[in-house]
Amino acid sequence: MLKWNQKQELLDQYGAVSAPVAQAMAEGARAALGCDIALSSTGVAGPGKDDWGNEVGTMFVAIATPEGTHVRPLHLGTRPTRTRLRTQTAHHAFDLARRYLSGLPYIMKDQAHAYRVVNKFLEEVPE
Repeated sequence: MLKWNQKQELLDQYGAVSAPVAQAMAEGARAALGCDIALSSTGVAGPGKDDWGNEVGTMFVAIATPEGTHVRPLHLGTRPTRTRLRTQTAHHAFDLARRYLSGLPYIMKDQAHAYRVVNKFLEEVPE
């Protein structure tokens, strides 16, 4: 589990809307709560870009399990409403839990490239 000062370093280096932060949040929740599965989400719901230049609709959801952590990057469009973005993001997070509990893969074939890019990036993030 990350220490508090390391969490601030992640925020400073990657911003709140990032795969490493989503991963750290899920892992931190799982450790703090002592549960088997924890979900997290972070993103830009608008009305404009965040301070790091992330577009509205850029979201990340993550699941932390005993087997490891998986982050799903989302690009939910540039003109959605805040309510719709929150709902869609929650649906994606719950889908990760459903897939884990059902023994299904986290990704579908059409999403494979995006996941390889994000997971390769996460492997390079120092602990």
